[in-house]
Amino acid sequence: MLKKIFLCFLLLILMRPAGAEGPEKLHVGILDLPPLYEVGPDGKPGGILMEFLTSILDHAGYTYDMVVYPPRRLYWNIAQGRCHVFLGVKNVPELEGRVLYSKKNITNIDMSVYAFGEKKLPAKKEDLYGNRVIVIRGYSYGGLINELKDPDNGVELMEASDHIHAFRQLAAGRGDYLLNYRRAAEHAMRVMSIEEEVRSSSLELIGVFLKVSKQVKDAEILMQKLEEAWNFLESEKVIPDFIH
Repeated sequence: MLKKIFLCFLLLILMRPAGAEGPEKLHVGILDLPPLYEVGPDGKPGGILMEFLTSILDHAGYTYDMVVYPPRRLYWNIAQGRCHVFLGVKNVPELEGRVLYSKKNITNIDMSVYAFGEKKLPAKKEDLYGNRVIVIRGYSYGGLINELKDPDNGVELMEASDHIHAFRQLAAGRGDYLLNYRRAAEHAMRVMSIEEEVRSSSLELIGVFLKVSKQVKDAEILMQKLEEAWNFLESEKVIPDFIH
Protein backbone atom coordinates (compact mmCIF):
# COMPACT_ATOMS: atom_id res chain seq x y z
CA MET A 1 0.00 0.00 0.00
CA LEU A 2 2.80 2.43 0.95
CA LYS A 3 4.63 1.54 -2.26
CA LYS A 4 1.51 2.35 -4.30
CA ILE A 5 1.09 5.73 -2.56
CA PHE A 6 4.77 6.55 -3.18
CA LEU A 7 4.48 5.66 -6.87
CA CYS A 8 1.37 7.85 -7.28
CA PHE A 9 3.16 10.76 -5.60
CA LEU A 10 6.22 10.25 -7.81
CA LEU A 11 4.00 10.16 -10.91
CA LEU A 12 2.46 13.52 -10.03
CA ILE A 13 5.91 15.07 -9.59
CA LEU A 14 7.22 13.70 -12.88
CA MET A 15 4.14 14.86 -14.78
CA ARG A 16 4.21 18.40 -13.41
CA PRO A 17 4.39 20.78 -16.39
CA ALA A 18 7.68 22.49 -17.12
CA GLY A 19 7.80 26.14 -16.19
CA ALA A 20 5.12 25.89 -13.50
CA GLU A 21 5.41 28.66 -10.97
CA GLY A 22 5.99 28.02 -7.29
CA PRO A 23 3.03 26.88 -5.21
CA GLU A 24 0.43 29.51 -4.45
CA LYS A 25 -2.15 28.94 -1.71
CA LEU A 26 -5.61 28.57 -3.20
CA HIS A 27 -8.88 28.47 -1.30
CA VAL A 28 -11.21 25.89 -2.83
CA GLY A 29 -14.94 25.88 -2.12
CA ILE A 30 -16.93 22.68 -1.72
CA LEU A 31 -20.67 21.93 -1.59
CA ASP A 32 -22.11 18.91 0.17
CA LEU A 33 -23.50 17.07 -2.88
CA PRO A 34 -22.96 13.32 -2.36
CA PRO A 35 -21.46 11.36 -4.01
CA LEU A 36 -19.88 14.07 -6.19
CA TYR A 37 -18.88 16.07 -3.14
CA GLU A 38 -19.48 14.73 0.34
CA VAL A 39 -18.45 15.46 3.88
CA GLY A 40 -17.20 12.53 5.93
CA PRO A 41 -17.86 11.87 9.64
CA ASP A 42 -14.58 13.66 10.39
CA GLY A 43 -15.81 16.78 8.58
CA LYS A 44 -13.33 16.38 5.72
CA PRO A 45 -14.53 16.67 2.11
CA GLY A 46 -14.35 13.77 -0.33
CA GLY A 47 -16.18 12.38 -3.35
CA ILE A 48 -15.76 11.83 -7.09
CA LEU A 49 -15.30 15.48 -8.07
CA MET A 50 -12.89 15.97 -5.16
CA GLU A 51 -10.61 13.35 -6.70
CA PHE A 52 -10.72 15.21 -10.00
CA LEU A 53 -10.05 18.60 -8.43
CA THR A 54 -7.19 17.50 -6.18
CA SER A 55 -5.54 15.72 -9.13
CA ILE A 56 -5.38 18.84 -11.30
CA LEU A 57 -4.42 21.15 -8.42
CA ASP A 58 -1.57 18.83 -7.42
CA HIS A 59 -0.37 18.47 -10.99
CA ALA A 60 -0.51 22.23 -11.59
CA GLY A 61 1.76 22.69 -8.56
CA TYR A 62 -0.55 24.65 -6.25
CA THR A 63 -0.98 24.34 -2.53
CA TYR A 64 -4.55 24.71 -1.37
CA ASP A 65 -7.11 24.24 1.34
CA MET A 66 -10.69 23.05 0.92
CA VAL A 67 -13.67 24.28 2.89
CA VAL A 68 -17.29 23.08 2.78
CA TYR A 69 -19.88 25.88 2.54
CA PRO A 70 -23.65 26.16 2.21
CA PRO A 71 -24.50 27.22 -1.39
CA ARG A 72 -25.26 30.91 -0.80
CA ARG A 73 -22.20 31.49 1.37
CA LEU A 74 -20.02 29.72 -1.18
CA TYR A 75 -21.35 31.90 -4.01
CA TRP A 76 -20.77 35.06 -1.97
CA ASN A 77 -17.20 34.00 -1.14
CA ILE A 78 -16.45 33.28 -4.80
CA ALA A 79 -17.93 36.59 -5.93
CA GLN A 80 -15.81 38.44 -3.34
CA GLY A 81 -12.64 36.52 -4.18
CA ARG A 82 -12.42 34.89 -0.76
CA CYS A 83 -12.83 31.53 -2.45
CA HIS A 84 -10.73 31.07 -5.58
CA VAL A 85 -11.75 27.81 -7.25
CA PHE A 86 -14.98 25.83 -7.41
CA LEU A 87 -16.68 23.17 -9.54
CA GLY A 88 -20.31 23.80 -10.40
CA VAL A 89 -23.02 24.58 -12.94
CA LYS A 90 -23.50 27.75 -14.96
CA ASN A 91 -26.34 30.29 -14.66
CA VAL A 92 -25.95 30.96 -10.94
CA PRO A 93 -27.39 34.49 -10.53
CA GLU A 94 -24.96 35.45 -7.74
CA LEU A 95 -21.97 34.61 -9.96
CA GLU A 96 -23.00 36.21 -13.25
CA GLY A 97 -20.01 38.15 -14.62
CA ARG A 98 -17.89 37.27 -11.59
CA VAL A 99 -16.26 33.98 -12.56
CA LEU A 100 -14.32 32.39 -15.41
CA TYR A 101 -15.57 29.05 -16.72
CA SER A 102 -13.49 26.21 -18.14
CA LYS A 103 -13.76 25.74 -21.90
CA LYS A 104 -15.28 22.28 -21.49
CA ASN A 105 -17.46 20.69 -18.87
CA ILE A 106 -16.13 18.06 -16.48
CA THR A 107 -19.26 15.96 -16.40
CA ASN A 108 -23.04 16.26 -16.62
CA ILE A 109 -25.46 15.94 -13.75
CA ASP A 110 -29.03 14.82 -14.21
CA MET A 111 -31.62 17.28 -12.89
CA SER A 112 -34.69 15.21 -12.04
CA VAL A 113 -38.11 15.50 -10.43
CA TYR A 114 -39.29 13.18 -7.63
CA ALA A 115 -42.72 12.29 -6.28
CA PHE A 116 -44.38 9.77 -3.99
CA GLY A 117 -47.40 7.70 -4.97
CA GLU A 118 -49.08 7.77 -8.36
CA LYS A 119 -48.85 11.50 -9.02
CA LYS A 120 -48.09 12.17 -12.70
CA LEU A 121 -44.45 13.11 -13.20
CA PRO A 122 -43.49 16.18 -15.25
CA ALA A 123 -42.06 15.53 -18.72
CA LYS A 124 -40.66 19.06 -19.03
CA LYS A 125 -39.92 21.96 -16.72
CA GLU A 126 -43.09 23.82 -17.71
CA ASP A 127 -45.07 20.96 -16.17
CA LEU A 128 -43.88 22.18 -12.77
CA TYR A 129 -45.79 25.44 -13.18
CA GLY A 130 -48.78 25.75 -10.87
CA ASN A 131 -47.44 23.17 -8.41
CA ARG A 132 -45.72 23.12 -5.02
CA VAL A 133 -42.05 22.36 -5.63
CA ILE A 134 -39.42 21.51 -3.01
CA VAL A 135 -35.90 22.76 -3.78
CA ILE A 136 -32.56 22.73 -1.95
CA ARG A 137 -31.86 26.13 -0.42
CA GLY A 138 -29.31 28.09 -2.46
CA TYR A 139 -29.33 25.86 -5.56
CA SER A 140 -29.80 27.55 -8.94
CA TYR A 141 -30.60 24.34 -10.89
CA GLY A 142 -28.81 25.70 -13.94
CA GLY A 143 -30.93 28.87 -13.90
CA LEU A 144 -34.30 27.08 -13.60
CA ILE A 145 -34.79 28.53 -10.12
CA ASN A 146 -35.43 31.95 -11.71
CA GLU A 147 -38.33 30.56 -13.74
CA LEU A 148 -39.77 28.83 -10.69
CA LYS A 149 -39.63 32.10 -8.74
CA ASP A 150 -41.48 34.00 -11.48
CA PRO A 151 -44.96 34.78 -10.05
CA ASP A 152 -46.49 34.35 -13.52
CA ASN A 153 -45.65 30.63 -13.40
CA GLY A 154 -47.65 30.00 -10.23
CA VAL A 155 -45.06 27.85 -8.46
CA GLU A 156 -45.07 27.65 -4.67
CA LEU A 157 -41.47 27.00 -3.65
CA MET A 158 -40.60 25.13 -0.46
CA GLU A 159 -36.93 25.24 0.58
CA ALA A 160 -35.11 22.35 2.26
CA SER A 161 -31.76 22.59 4.03
CA ASP A 162 -30.34 19.40 2.49
CA HIS A 163 -31.24 16.38 0.36
CA ILE A 164 -32.56 14.18 3.17
CA HIS A 165 -34.62 17.04 4.60
CA ALA A 166 -36.05 17.58 1.10
CA PHE A 167 -37.30 13.98 0.88
CA ARG A 168 -38.76 14.23 4.37
CA GLN A 169 -40.73 17.28 3.28
CA LEU A 170 -41.90 15.44 0.17
CA ALA A 171 -42.98 12.41 2.24
CA ALA A 172 -44.88 14.71 4.60
CA GLY A 173 -46.87 16.13 1.68
CA ARG A 174 -45.42 19.63 1.93
CA GLY A 175 -44.78 19.69 -1.79
CA ASP A 176 -46.07 18.01 -4.93
CA TYR A 177 -42.61 17.48 -6.39
CA LEU A 178 -38.96 17.59 -5.36
CA LEU A 179 -36.40 19.01 -7.78
CA ASN A 180 -32.97 17.50 -7.22
CA TYR A 181 -29.80 16.22 -8.85
CA ARG A 182 -30.07 12.48 -9.46
CA ARG A 183 -26.85 11.24 -7.86
CA ALA A 184 -27.43 13.26 -4.70
CA ALA A 185 -31.08 12.19 -4.61
CA GLU A 186 -30.22 8.50 -5.03
CA HIS A 187 -27.69 8.77 -2.22
CA ALA A 188 -30.31 10.32 0.08
CA MET A 189 -32.91 7.69 -0.84
CA ARG A 190 -30.47 4.88 -0.04
CA VAL A 191 -29.72 6.44 3.34
CA MET A 192 -33.47 6.69 4.04
CA SER A 193 -34.29 3.27 2.49
CA ILE A 194 -37.09 4.74 0.35
CA GLU A 195 -35.88 3.81 -3.15
CA GLU A 196 -38.95 1.65 -3.82
CA GLU A 197 -41.41 4.33 -2.72
CA VAL A 198 -40.22 7.25 -4.86
CA ARG A 199 -40.76 7.77 -8.59
CA SER A 200 -38.71 10.11 -10.75
CA SER A 201 -38.30 11.58 -14.21
CA SER A 202 -35.32 13.33 -15.78
CA LEU A 203 -35.74 16.96 -16.85
CA GLU A 204 -32.33 18.02 -18.12
CA LEU A 205 -28.61 17.22 -18.15
CA ILE A 206 -26.59 20.14 -16.77
CA GLY A 207 -22.85 20.59 -17.28
CA VAL A 208 -20.43 20.93 -14.37
CA PHE A 209 -17.56 23.34 -15.04
CA LEU A 210 -14.35 24.44 -13.39
CA LYS A 211 -14.77 28.01 -12.10
CA VAL A 212 -12.22 30.62 -11.05
CA SER A 213 -13.20 33.85 -9.31
CA LYS A 214 -12.39 36.95 -11.36
CA GLN A 215 -11.29 38.61 -8.12
CA VAL A 216 -8.24 36.34 -7.99
CA LYS A 217 -4.99 37.95 -9.15
CA ASP A 218 -4.13 36.68 -12.65
CA ALA A 219 -7.34 34.66 -12.78
CA GLU A 220 -6.88 33.94 -16.49
CA ILE A 221 -3.41 32.48 -15.87
CA LEU A 222 -4.74 30.34 -13.03
CA MET A 223 -7.51 28.97 -15.24
CA GLN A 224 -5.02 28.31 -18.05
CA LYS A 225 -2.72 26.33 -15.75
CA LEU A 226 -5.58 24.29 -14.33
CA GLU A 227 -6.90 23.50 -17.81
CA GLU A 228 -3.41 22.50 -18.97
CA ALA A 229 -3.10 20.13 -16.00
CA TRP A 230 -6.58 18.79 -16.71
CA ASN A 231 -5.79 18.15 -20.39
CA PHE A 232 -2.51 16.43 -19.57
CA LEU A 233 -3.98 14.16 -16.91
CA GLU A 234 -6.88 13.34 -19.22
CA SER A 235 -4.50 12.41 -22.05
CA GLU A 236 -2.51 10.20 -19.66
CA LYS A 237 -5.76 8.64 -18.36
CA VAL A 238 -4.85 9.63 -14.80
CA ILE A 239 -8.29 11.19 -14.28
CA PRO A 240 -10.80 8.44 -13.37
CA ASP A 241 -13.13 7.33 -16.16
CA PHE A 242 -16.21 7.81 -13.98
CA ILE A 243 -15.74 11.59 -14.19
CA HIS A 244 -16.85 11.57 -17.84
